[in-house]
Amino acid sequence: MITKQELEEAITECENLPSSYQACEKLATFYAVYDHLYGLKDSEKTASHEYLTEYYGNSEFFATIKGKNERSIFNILDELMSTLQIVNPNLYSATIEKINTI
Repeated sequence: MITKQELEEAITECENLPSSYQACEKLATFYAVYDHLYGLKDSEKTASHEYLTEYYGNSEFFATIKGKNERSIFNILDELMSTLQIVNPNLYSATIEKINTI
């Protein structure tokens, strides 16, 4: 039987492969097996689910937040935006406007 560590390593390896149908198919299989063997029950998923950030770019900011809990990151960014609203209202407004356009 495959161990949890072996399965996690296989998933990580597949996630780092170039995108292809075969790689996606293999990864989907690994995810399904992992979820079946080690996944949480539906009631546990609802109670303890955390959204973890993915890979979005090469900046220091993205490298820092990769794999971190999104709720915690958004709380920090909210504090930053509150400070920015006071210190530099023009930049704050421009940032809010940019977010509103996406």
